[in-house]
Amino acid sequence: MHRITLALPLFLSAARAAIDLDVTNDSSIKDAASKIAGGIAAQYKSVLEESGVPGLFNDPHYWWQFGYTFNTLIEYAHLTGDNQYNDMTKEALLFQIGDLDAFMPPNQTRNLGNEDQAFWGLASLTAAEVGWENPEGKKWIDLATNVFNTQVERWNPEETCGGGLRWQIFPFNKGYNYMSSMTNGMFFLLSARLAKITGNETYSEWATKSYDWARSAELISEEYSVWDGTDADSNCSEINKLQWSYPRGVYLEGSAILYNMTEDDKWKEATEGFAQTELFVEEEAGVIIEPACEWNEKCNVDQRAYKGIFARSLARAAVSAPFLAETSNKILQASAEKAAERCDGEGEELECEFTWADGQEGFGLGENTNALQVIQGLLYSKAGTGSGSEGGENEDREGGEGSEGSEGGANDNSPSETDSANSPQETGAAGRTQITWAGLILAGALAAFTV
Repeated sequence: MHRITLALPLFLSAARAAIDLDVTNDSSIKDAASKIAGGIAAQYKSVLEESGVPGLFNDPHYWWQFGYTFNTLIEYAHLTGDNQYNDMTKEALLFQIGDLDAFMPPNQTRNLGNEDQAFWGLASLTAAEVGWENPEGKKWIDLATNVFNTQVERWNPEETCGGGLRWQIFPFNKGYNYMSSMTNGMFFLLSARLAKITGNETYSEWATKSYDWARSAELISEEYSVWDGTDADSNCSEINKLQWSYPRGVYLEGSAILYNMTEDDKWKEATEGFAQTELFVEEEAGVIIEPACEWNEKCNVDQRAYKGIFARSLARAAVSAPFLAETSNKILQASAEKAAERCDGEGEELECEFTWADGQEGFGLGENTNALQVIQGLLYSKAGTGSGSEGGENEDREGGEGSEGSEGGANDNSPSETDSANSPQETGAAGRTQITWAGLILAGALAAFTV
């Protein structure tokens, strides 16, 4: 994920029309979400018509954000019942799978990070959770499992920072030595969600291992602050203490899932700790903010999408841990109202502002997805996450209704027999043939010179 500050156009929000939204009315919420989803889909179709490459939006946005946006559209269909963008989304995901069936397409090698890959893996996992029909010859759950397996293979040896995942996959990419909370938080969330849907202890063991590493490396403080990252070159001895909303959100969601599964006090304490979100909520308006860059108007194209990730995880965490529901709903309602007020246009002309309080403005894919996530997030309390168990009783405790699948009917999204998870001590991964570093580096190097 690149972090490049971009100059974006500024407009006066007072001159903009708004999307009507009554945050207490499900029909109004779905209607508002429909307008934004329609705009995002129209913008994507316009880019697709010109490029002919499924799965990509326009510059200056990056590949991770495309996977996140398609994940948002899968959730949109689950939460609203509007399936009109499902075929478009399936085509995008399948086109970007890559040779290893693990969302590592050769044309992304030059900037492909573990974090980027995880966003697409989570999109595939969401498709499995909500019961999407499997594509021919593949399973949505297997694609997500493949991402997990490749990332387990990249876990640092004990002598380097005591473990953890690096930001970048390939050593020849800038940022390879950085150990970010976002990368490790996404692996933690992927592991927790795989544990939930499969009931397989390998995934919960790796979620715990990842979380414990982040605590020991002090990326997560005693007070549950989540710092930006550290550097493997210094053996993770120095911490970059910037705080972003998105890693806080994914650690909250993953902890809530594990608490839902285990009722372990460790995960209850973690859930409560990460739920201390005051830093990311503007006091007067009660809306989500990005404090590290919003007030000084220096949020770059990546950072302008973080609030939507945070809102999504906040909504989903409250399904797994209902004691969060009152606080979560209060933040989501206030933020959704402001987000709707600051959207204008429709179809390709849709523009939603970045700021929901007073701060940096500007428009783009991240801003539109932020608005969709926070508005449709109001529906999770009734729809649930869709992440039922494949291997035993494991429904959302006191949560929503689950999902019968947007395609209708039963759908086997349990992992294939050859991909089923085994003990980490036996294979170091979830039962797949180990993929060597040499092979990955060679494949990446070849791709980098052929793009």
